[in-house]
Amino acid sequence: MEIIKTEKLKQEVPDHFSPSRLGWILACPLRARYENPANAGYYGAGGKNFPAMLGNVVHQVLEQSNFGKINSQEDFERYWNGYEEKQLPSGLMGKVKNYGKIRYFTAKQAVKPLVSRFGTGGAKPVRIEKTLLDRDTGIKGRPDLVVFKGGVPVEVKDYKSGALFERPLGGSDELGYDLLRLEYRQQLLSYALLVYSEYQVFPQTLSIVGVDGEEVSSSFRLEELNEWKGRVLKLKEDVSSLPGQELAIPGADNCRHCVYKPGCEFAVQDTGYHFRDFRGIIKEVVLPAFGNFILILEDGCRVFCRNITDREDIVLLEPGAAVYLTNLYPLEKQPGFLVFSAYSRVFVSADGQSTSTRSI
Repeated sequence: MEIIKTEKLKQEVPDHFSPSRLGWILACPLRARYENPANAGYYGAGGKNFPAMLGNVVHQVLEQSNFGKINSQEDFERYWNGYEEKQLPSGLMGKVKNYGKIRYFTAKQAVKPLVSRFGTGGAKPVRIEKTLLDRDTGIKGRPDLVVFKGGVPVEVKDYKSGALFERPLGGSDELGYDLLRLEYRQQLLSYALLVYSEYQVFPQTLSIVGVDGEEVSSSFRLEELNEWKGRVLKLKEDVSSLPGQELAIPGADNCRHCVYKPGCEFAVQDTGYHFRDFRGIIKEVVLPAFGNFILILEDGCRVFCRNITDREDIVLLEPGAAVYLTNLYPLEKQPGFLVFSAYSRVFVSADGQSTSTRSI
């Protein structure tokens, strides 16, 4: 459980779009304006996005593997530990769900012989050192891996540490392109556009690779890329010209896990979710001797936390502080009594502004 001090959300028009964030932004274009350094604190832990940091480690390790640098478990451990320390000196274990599973399967993939991934047909991975930019759309990024054959880019590979599919495969024997998670399909199209902008050649194949080595590939389709490019061009125009209320697309799916919801005036209640968020003013902080604490809000609502990892943050919780509390358990048998979950956060408003206590 984190206690996070936040400023009022600031909007800025971005100068580029990241392929990995575009799908998330398209779901609610207002996020494009929120994606700036001034709002980094909404991620918590000093603006650190731990899942993204672990994703960086996975990508960097697999990149070294693709260039023949990892040939044993010892090689893997050396590279993994080095990259993880650069991301976070204290390590990411315990900060990301399924950390151990992701590390284990990354090791299995990284130590796999090179020929089993690229065959013997003359295709070879090429390191793309620089960040690529498509000036029309403003998409800017670097593919995880581009495979060349005869000096021409023939395949783009992107590595993912999460689940690859949006739904179970059921009885289908074909790993079809349309089964990939939507944001992954969109990333592949963005990378295809970047490769064309740099080399004036479209890749023939687009592939997503999971940490367990599962690979889903599709042949490149120009009509799909043109449709995607049109969507990004419209997004670019809208984010530059429309007011915030016309960019926001509030809803249960969008707001439930949005990092900006504590400061977003358009956030809506997700009534179908088993957790609840609350906004209010602290009346009293009760600090028992065993590390847990109770917040009493102005309307008498009580919020109980069994433990807290950093007691120095408790100084942010004082009478009169405006807070936004996320992912709480409401107790049906005890109305007005809430319990922190493992996913709860307390956002303390720096400007002290809040509405009266209410579920949102």
